[in-house]
Amino acid sequence: ASLAQIGEFSFIMVTMGVNLDIMPAEARDLVVAGAILSILVNPALFRLIGLAMQRHAFGPVDPNAAPNKAPAKTVDKPVEKDA
Repeated sequence: ASLAQIGEFSFIMVTMGVNLDIMPAEARDLVVAGAILSILVNPALFRLIGLAMQRHAFGPVDPNAAPNKAPAKTVDKPVEKDA
């Protein structure tokens, strides 16, 4: 998401390059193709990164395991002093 602005800027730069005859029109097509590929791959890549980070932080996840229950709160009883 943070690189979206860079992608838009590259469209402006490549269009200017083609208009000024600095770059061939095929370069514009390659930039557009790269952007489309990036748009298609990024959601899956972010999902895989999230899963990898979760496994690294919490260990392997068993989808068949029962969900963990929150541990019961324990209350420390005051210690009685002998009088």
